[in-house]
Amino acid sequence: MISNQTRKDIVNHLTELYQSYFSSLVPKCQLSNYMFRFHVIAGVLLLVIFFLFPYKGVQLIIIVMAFLVLLFNFIFRGCILTLVELNLCPNGETIADRPMKLLGIQINNRNRKLYTQISFFFLIVLFLCIYYYLHWNK
Repeated sequence: MISNQTRKDIVNHLTELYQSYFSSLVPKCQLSNYMFRFHVIAGVLLLVIFFLFPYKGVQLIIIVMAFLVLLFNFIFRGCILTLVELNLCPNGETIADRPMKLLGIQINNRNRKLYTQISFFFLIVLFLCIYYYLHWNK
């Protein structure tokens, strides 16, 4: 884990990058919607690529990427993109809030982190099971 100050510095730097290069493309008020779309599209796209290209190399890269995202979630104590989103749009709503509301989970920082980490853990387990079934269960 990194210190709070280092985490804050990284988030501030990424916020400045957004304001310098992307603020004209994506207004702050719509950033939450774009982040939600990015997360959904990225997850679905990885699943589609995982199934369309059943090659060991492609699937291993996706599994490693999922592990890296989970690792960064632990290091930063949350999703770095969500931290930037909260820094830019301090309305308090994050990407994890919508599915948590649907599932009836109380929304707070602790539950957001748990929900994200558990979701990624199950996604990685799903990828590993499919990978095993396709390549080793013969």
